[in-house]
Amino acid sequence: GGATKKKKKKQKKKKKTTKKKKKKQKKKKKKNQPTQTKQKKTQHKTPTKKKKQKKKKKQKTNKKKKTKKRKKKKKNPQNTKKKQKPKKKKKKKKKKKKTQKTKKKKKKTKKKKKKK
Repeated sequence: GGATKKKKKKQKKKKKTTKKKKKKQKKKKKKNQPTQTKQKKTQHKTPTKKKKQKKKKKQKTNKKKKTKKRKKKKKNPQNTKKKQKPKKKKKKKKKKKKTQKTKKKKKKTKKKKKKK
């Protein structure tokens, strides 16, 4: 499991770097274009793109907050875990002993009756 996760992380990093490079190339192309063509493109394309980017950013932040809260809950209850464990173990041991003793007694009495 660990090796595959490391590979996937490396792949993600590679993807991010390639995206950044492509964005830089696009910006260079836009700078070299004349002013009229630039204005036309911005009127049509940017408002929808900006909205989508904002939504994506919001979703990412929410996910990060949720994971942090869960991690804190797991770390904090240290004393409660210690109290719970010994109680459960004691109960199980007592029940097993009682059942074994009763079964053995019943078997012995039945065998004696058959012999007589």
